[in-house]
Amino acid sequence: MAEIQGNDVPSFTTHLHERSAYKAMMLEGVPLAELNRDEYNGVDKAITNADLSRGRAIEYIINKQEKAA
Repeated sequence: MAEIQGNDVPSFTTHLHERSAYKAMMLEGVPLAELNRDEYNGVDKAITNADLSRGRAIEYIINKQEKAA
């Protein structure tokens, strides 16, 4: 971790957790929102987790663009 921080590699405090819903999304070839919640556990939690991670990534990109402008 020190090497990552020392080389200015961005990292986020929000992490994508390994969830069966993510695996199911890849197996089924559909977005999380389209997974059958009766067939797969944790879909709603996976959606929330993915939304938080996506939000952090978007914030990072916007901040980087603003600093470069």
